[in-house]
Amino acid sequence: MKPTLRNIFPMAMTILLSVVATTGCGDRYTSEYRKLSKLSGDELKSALNALTEPQTEESPNFYNYNQLATQYKTSDNDPDKEGNVILFYTSKSYEWFPWGQMGTDRNSVQREHVWPQSRFRVYGVQDDTKLSPYNDAHNVRPAWGADNMDHSNYLYGEGNYLFDPNTLAGADLEHSYRGDIARILFYMAVRYDKLEIIDDDNAATGLASYQIGKLSYLLKWNLDNPVSQRETHRNDAIYKGRQGNRNPFIDHPEYACKIWGLTNDATKGICGL
Repeated sequence: MKPTLRNIFPMAMTILLSVVATTGCGDRYTSEYRKLSKLSGDELKSALNALTEPQTEESPNFYNYNQLATQYKTSDNDPDKEGNVILFYTSKSYEWFPWGQMGTDRNSVQREHVWPQSRFRVYGVQDDTKLSPYNDAHNVRPAWGADNMDHSNYLYGEGNYLFDPNTLAGADLEHSYRGDIARILFYMAVRYDKLEIIDDDNAATGLASYQIGKLSYLLKWNLDNPVSQRETHRNDAIYKGRQGNRNPFIDHPEYACKIWGLTNDATKGICGL
């Protein structure tokens, strides 16, 4: 299928933003991205798996789950109000110290797993012994408890029984988090090679769970909601922090269509392939 105007504009915007974002990547990522320019499909996915392996002088090179708040001080900080952080989904600014230990109910700040815990059981749900889906700073975001609970472990998309962040009460529609979500899930699927994004409305949540969807919506969201300065700031902060790796889909959103665009007719149409 030839690209349509709908596809061309967001694709051009994501490529332009990726050029801007890559300027702060550091020598390792900048040089590696150049090498990946001709790769696609499983070859590109495998190369990104190797590239996202954390490399830092810190030991260990990750924060455990309880320590993630330390990363949030620089990655999710409110640039307009010192001591505050920006919450996922709503972009509301919240004072840092009252939620230092975080809460467990709807009226508190929690740690939201964008790739839900029940959907990465193949890796062990609460593994703090190494960098894992459980404690990966790219995947775990500070969010209001009610929003975290409303998301639950639903698959992503627009429609019945799918979770759309734009439908949350108080959702930031000017900075839609649809694109942020898509790029986080793409990162997770390359960093943790047992995880899989499927183009389906249903995925198991048993002990061997490893799937999430819905791929076609995620590809659409990635194109329709280009990378923001806030995402780039967060990517830089995690790279410069203890975890020491980047989300390549923030630097190069076009990688998503290069890897998953040929999955089926729907994804081909979305990616203009």
